Amino acid sequence: MTVETRRKIFDRAVADKLTISGTRWLMPTVGTLAKDGSSYVFAAEG
Repeated sequence: MTVETRRKIFDRAVADKLTISGTRWLMPTVGTLAKDGSSYVFAAEG
């Protein structure tokens, strides 16, 4: 269930081109997601 929920949230972030932020990531922590085949790629802002 966790994987399915995360995939839905990531797909929405990609579709709506949302800026996302993570608190447990290494710096930088703000950016966007893009689809890369069956996975996702984080692109940092700035």
